[in-house]
Amino acid sequence: MAKLKLQNGIGARCSVIARFLHPRRLIKERYPNYTFDKRIGGLLVARREQKQVNHRIQQCLVFQHDDFNDQELYAVERYGRVTEEGPSDSFFIEDEEVPDLDTRARNDEGLNALESLPAISGQLVDDIARLRRDGFSVDDDMDPAPENIPREEGESKTEDELLYFAWNSRTTCNRRSDSLGEEKPRLLKSPEADTRIGYFCLCFPMVWLKTVFIPATNKAMNGKDVTIGEIMRYLGMWLLMSTQAKCSVREYFSTAPIDPYSNGALFHLNEIMSWNRFNSITQALRFTDEPPPSYKDGFYQVRQLINAFNDHMISIFSAGWISCLDESMSVWTRRWSCPGWMWVPHKPHPKGNEYHSICDCLSGIMYGLEIVEGKDAPKERKKEFDEKGKTVALLLRLCKPIFATGKVVILDSGFCVLAAIISLKQFGVFASAMIKKRRYWPKGVPCEDIISHFEHKHVGMSERLPGMFEGMKFDIFAHKEPDYITMFMSTYGACITKPNQKDSPRSWLENGMVMTSVFRYTEVPANHYRYRGAVDAHNRWRHDGGANQGLSIEETWDTKRWENRVFAFIVAVVEVNTFLAMKFFRGIDEDFLSFRKKLAKELIHNSIDDTGIQGARKTRSRGPKHSNHELKSCPKFCKFVNGEWKEVYKRKYQQRFCDSHGCKKRTRFYCSCSPDMLRCVDCYAIHSIDGENTHGAADGIPLSPF
Repeated sequence: MAKLKLQNGIGARCSVIARFLHPRRLIKERYPNYTFDKRIGGLLVARREQKQVNHRIQQCLVFQHDDFNDQELYAVERYGRVTEEGPSDSFFIEDEEVPDLDTRARNDEGLNALESLPAISGQLVDDIARLRRDGFSVDDDMDPAPENIPREEGESKTEDELLYFAWNSRTTCNRRSDSLGEEKPRLLKSPEADTRIGYFCLCFPMVWLKTVFIPATNKAMNGKDVTIGEIMRYLGMWLLMSTQAKCSVREYFSTAPIDPYSNGALFHLNEIMSWNRFNSITQALRFTDEPPPSYKDGFYQVRQLINAFNDHMISIFSAGWISCLDESMSVWTRRWSCPGWMWVPHKPHPKGNEYHSICDCLSGIMYGLEIVEGKDAPKERKKEFDEKGKTVALLLRLCKPIFATGKVVILDSGFCVLAAIISLKQFGVFASAMIKKRRYWPKGVPCEDIISHFEHKHVGMSERLPGMFEGMKFDIFAHKEPDYITMFMSTYGACITKPNQKDSPRSWLENGMVMTSVFRYTEVPANHYRYRGAVDAHNRWRHDGGANQGLSIEETWDTKRWENRVFAFIVAVVEVNTFLAMKFFRGIDEDFLSFRKKLAKELIHNSIDDTGIQGARKTRSRGPKHSNHELKSCPKFCKFVNGEWKEVYKRKYQQRFCDSHGCKKRTRFYCSCSPDMLRCVDCYAIHSIDGENTHGAADGIPLSPF
């Protein structure tokens, strides 16, 4: 017998999800850290009336609640779930006309999507001023570091501990004096399998996934518990959906025939996972098992995730001798549902969360990040090194993995603070930063005097100004360009040029004549220009596959939960790290989109729950997964002829081109099922999984989405 629907009316008791209740200010004061699905019960219906919600007049229920004394709450009527009926003579009339809702409001229920952003006019200065006046956080790339802002008019830009010496062109380097070389990055752990999924699991914080993520998600699951293998399959499906132009996620689970001439999905995922199961997992995702703090903290649900990523990267990766520290953006347009939301107009994706991140310059791997909390940072929460100042503390936290290593970090001009690079040196990290006037010159740097010193120097001239601050040596490196002076603050380097440094030609007009000059940058500016784009390159891979393909996991994962977007950001960072790690340590040579498809395939068809992380593929040193396939090396001096190996070569070890279709790699390996065909490691891996026949890497390519 069908269960009768409880009637709503005056005196009824209802429950409503907290994010749909108004006034929002009262809800946040009473429940400062409520979750996306937090439901408040015991709401007594006082009346029914029309109120303005999301800039529209809508039919609402007005409630009273014991936790709010005499203050009234209200919510759009359809969000009220009746748990106890009131008197029958007070039931509401069901056929009473209710105003229609705007379609956009339906799509972004309760998230104030219509309140997101004022229109951007295109006049940058006006927009920045207006958005700041309206309370939005803006990073316009011209704001000075807090430490560089004079505290009072006429304050001296030098400190008592600061000394400068005579200009010179000495070739001694503080770093090389300590016998420090150019160390390459390395992995501190090996992947459990020499495959894409093996490297993905190496780069992903698996301990957090097993001990925090899966138990917390299972508590919120409506149905069967998820497993590690199912979560990997779920992530693989998101990666696969991110290999084609964006369309509705629901279309990938359609039962209608695939139409290649439509704008819908070009493949379906019903055979991998049902839509109901996929949707249930998405709704149940939880990223922390810690209780909410007593104070308001909009970031508490993702702090454990971000910290787990940072701690994990420290445990598995050692950066090379030089790193780059810069900003990354995670796209999110709904300002009111995003703590720490910022508008950064100089970024390709200007709206959303800004992260300070650090990458190894040689491999491109990102091994540390910190979300910019801005005005939403809880005052009750203190961070490490905060007593040293905002910029100094930030740099010390991000560079902590390379403390006491004598490695170098390249800094953007926004981090050009003398106290910061001196503090880094005290912790065993060398640094350099471009000096740029951001409303003020960096405190303690005589920039106007430097410009005057170079006024009559020839183009291409480089000199250094040695100094000492708090007993630590540093240098100002200056270089004459035709129209300006380039300056760098550094604790390493010398006025020398590297052997492989390219020529830099310049031309300019002087007294009506075209003048030319060719020079080479010295060590510090040369390293800056060569390595400053490491973080930006990582961001391009994450946002669009590195080739303006516009295929981003973050944008494919169209979600209303901000915490899911942070998780998608971390997954995207891990994916790019996996690609770069295999490219640097394994030497794979394939485009990013092809790599994503193959990684998605391995994740979707993994067997982690049965056989461990390696899933479908195995390393050659551990033997084959399938009895019919085993990677072997050709015998010395031999070639496979007429069904047997014969000594026909003069050289002991042979390396020929891989026989797989389209592969140009050299190899001396073959599969036991087909010794007449040489295969490289990558083509063998595909062949061993998919090769129902025995020919080529292309024979394993399945039907489509891969």
